Amino acid sequence: MLDWDQPFPPAAKYALSHLFVQAEFGLCCPVSMTDSLARTLKKFGDPAWSSRCCRK
Repeated sequence: MLDWDQPFPPAAKYALSHLFVQAEFGLCCPVSMTDSLARTLKKFGDPAWSSRCCRK
């Protein structure tokens, strides 16, 4: 996110999400589900596949 070289801090990510939801509620669910899916794939997915699609 924002070209950070490390994972974005969870508290900052949730604060930005909260501000985004205030402006555009209709995109909250797709954005949230995409974030959740990426985390799930990194945690439980095939490492060969997740290394290609998910930033560490």
